[in-house]
Formats: sequence, C-alpha cells, structure tokens
Amino acid sequence: MENQMKLADCDGGKGNFNLFDVSLETDKHTNSTIYQYCLNDEVESKKSYCTAAVCLPGWSGTLCNQKGVTLPELNEITTSSSRTLNVTGRISNVPIISNVTDRISNVPIISNVTDGISNVPIISNVTDGTDVETPASDPITSCEENNGGCGEDVCVEVQGDVFDVQVKCNPPDEEIFKVPEVYENTNLDEPKNDWNYKGCFNKVQSFKELMIVSLNSCFEYCKETSFYAMKDGRLCTCANSVENEAGADKCNKKCSDGLSCGGSSFHSVYAKKSNQSITVGCFKYLDLEHKHDQLLSKALCLDKCKELGFPYSGTRDETCQCGRKIEFKDQLNKEQCEEHFVFAFLSDVSPELDVQGKPTKYNYCMNDKIEIKKAYCRTGHCRIGWTGALCDKRDCGVNNGDCGKEMMCVQEIVNNIMFEKCLCGKGFVTTIESQCKKQEMLREDETDAGSNPNYIVITIIIVCSLFISMGIGLITYFLYKSQCG
Repeated sequence: MENQMKLADCDGGKGNFNLFDVSLETDKHTNSTIYQYCLNDEVESKKSYCTAAVCLPGWSGTLCNQKGVTLPELNEITTSSSRTLNVTGRISNVPIISNVTDRISNVPIISNVTDGISNVPIISNVTDGTDVETPASDPITSCEENNGGCGEDVCVEVQGDVFDVQVKCNPPDEEIFKVPEVYENTNLDEPKNDWNYKGCFNKVQSFKELMIVSLNSCFEYCKETSFYAMKDGRLCTCANSVENEAGADKCNKKCSDGLSCGGSSFHSVYAKKSNQSITVGCFKYLDLEHKHDQLLSKALCLDKCKELGFPYSGTRDETCQCGRKIEFKDQLNKEQCEEHFVFAFLSDVSPELDVQGKPTKYNYCMNDKIEIKKAYCRTGHCRIGWTGALCDKRDCGVNNGDCGKEMMCVQEIVNNIMFEKCLCGKGFVTTIESQCKKQEMLREDETDAGSNPNYIVITIIIVCSLFISMGIGLITYFLYKSQCG
C-alpha cells in the first residue's frame, strides 16, 4: 500500500483506489471508527505532521486500528546524514521507529525498507531546523469506559477548560470515613433543637406579626412562612425574606424562655427546615444503618426516610437505605451519580434554609467545579475555609472562613451555641447579596426602646395630647369662674 491520499480526495476514479474491509464486526460499521489514519480525518489531514500511513494521536498499529497501544521495544536503529536506514536484526510485521537528524524537527517520515524485513513500515524523525509541533492525544472525557484509563484508581469526572469533561484519577481511600450520629428532628412542624438561628437582621419583609413573648409561640404562629423573627423581646414577625444582617450584639433582648429575641431596631431571625432534599455527595461506597428490602426510586426513598424520621437517605439504582450514622469512601463528582446509577447518592431529606431561602449545601471540595480539579481535593475534604464531618461549618481560622475579601469571618455565641458567620465591619450591614453597605438611619448606640424613632414619635404625641387636655381643662375652669364669679 503506497501513496495514500486524503480520504476526502479519493473519488474512486481513474488512477486511485478505495480500500474496503469486507469482514467488519457488526458493531464497527464505518471506517472512521476503525482505521484511524490521519489522512482519513478532515481536520488532522491538513496538519503538517500528517503523511501517508500515519495514525491519529492515540492510535497505533499497522492499520491504525489499535487504541492507546504503545509500540514494543525496538532494536536500535542508526542512520547517516544521507538518510540511509541501518536496521539490525530481522523483524517481521513490527513498526520500527528510527531517529534521524537532517535539520527537520518532529516530522514523521515514512520509509518502505526491504532489507531483510517484510511488510514493515519504518518511521523516522528527521530534522532540518524547522520545529513542527506534533499534536497531543485528546484527553479522556468519561469514566464510563475502562474506568477512564485510571486502572485501580478512582475515576472522577471534572469540568475541563477545553473539553466539557475531563478525567482525574484519585487513589482509592484506604479507610472508611465515618460521620458521627446526627440527632436531628425531621418533622417540619417542630423546631430544631438549636432553633436554627440565622442572625440579627434590620429588615424583615413582614407577612404577619403579633405581640408574643416566647420563641416557641412565634414558631407556632408562623406556619406559612420560611422564617420567624422576634424583635424587642415581644414582637413576632413571620417572613419569607430578610435583609441587612448585623452582629449579634444588636439583638440583645431575651424572650420569656431566655432565647435571643431581637433588639429595639433588629430582629433575631430563625429559619424553618426545608421540605426539599439536597445532595450531600456521591460515593462508590456508602452505608447507612437502616436498609429497605423493597426496591424504591430515589424520590420514594427520600419520602420513606423522612417518614421514618431519618435525616439522610442513600440511593443506588433502586436500592434504598436511611440513617443517622454515615459511612462512605471513594467520593466522586456529585453529577456522576445523576448520570450513572451504579454509584451511591447521599441526600439530606430536610435541610436547613439559608437567609436566601435556599437549602444549605455541603461544602465538600468534590462538589465544587473549580476546587475538584485541585491536587488537595480528595474524599471527605472540605473547601478551604470549611470544616466538620459534613463540611457544613465555617472555619474562621482558615482562608477567612471562605468569606471573601469584603467580609470578615466572626464567631458569635447565641443561645449558648457558637456560630461562625460572614459579617461586615462596624457601622455596616450585610445585604442579601452578601455585600456590605453602611447602616442608614441607625445610631451606633441604639440598644433600647428609648432611642427608637417610633417610640420617640409616640411619646411626643402622648405628651402633646396631655398638654392640650390640660389647656382645655384650664380654659374651661377660668370660664366657669368668670361666669359664676
């Protein structure tokens, strides 16, 4: 076979021939899937490296039909500057590579040699001072086939810079990760043990409000909304939106049950649990303590676990397990669980809400499209600035608790519980978009009812009314005295 042409230029006319394989396997039906000569590819055939009988990058073999196969060790080949190939040994049907130097760089030259060798294409690299870049093989873009070439390692699909998906091979975990037992009430009609405190806010979009002195009564009153808030220790507000967060020192009033209940101009805000599930992570191995014998879809499994009072569910294909104690290993990109049902999906069936009204997320680096590509990212590792077995708590001592440059990670103790939050500096409040803005119409010393403008207005009205009443009384008295005098 000599003088190969571009496949697109071969019309079968006089002077050229189309070569066919008449004994194809049933699942290999086109030349583009078997014989990977670069001249058969419309794009690669235009590149300088592409000459007769050269395979596409990543393919090899005499007919370019072997994917990812490396060439065997060859006998040493030497050449002279006149491009005469000296081959030692008798070789049959083996590709032979010779290194030739004659001022051409990185350009494969195909020579047909018949010096005791039968049917052997010989590839030589020669140089003439011209540097021509030989294209690298395309990266593997899926773990589905042959474990993405990772061998015994764990194949993880990541978002690529050029290709939509690329593959990252992580070593398998030697030990199982164990999450301490989670004691959490999954009943949406009952408050959490820590009441799910969200922060001290200046602005609350009121749905309805009522004078109430206990936090539990406020929770019961706000059945229809995502948030319930207490202001000045006695005003309960039901809301679906809150804004302008400040430090906990602004919410210095207590309810009758001793819990944080706002300040004169600020609300202590608490959140309900969400009725939406949220993904915790995707794993090759997952074990929860309660297994179901019956086959259940993911949706039915979530409902079953919630019904039984378990905070977490695990699904793999149509198998279902629920639990409070979690064991896992070999974590994957969570999107791999959505595409391949052979992996285990761990879900939180009743997660907390953040101040945007969305379920809180579990901040594993493997769940982040950018962090997953970094070298540190392995099973169970949190994004930098987060900590905890479920990566759901900020670590103010590392990377500013992932709060960014504008805000500070601060620790606050509220209702005898330590919270780590992202807040703006003194004199500023944090907006719903996590930006800092200056406090408006609020004085720094506003900590009691006497400094609240609303109370001041009411007080002025009452005092004025008293003076008016006294004046009317005096006028009436003097008129009476003058007439009766």
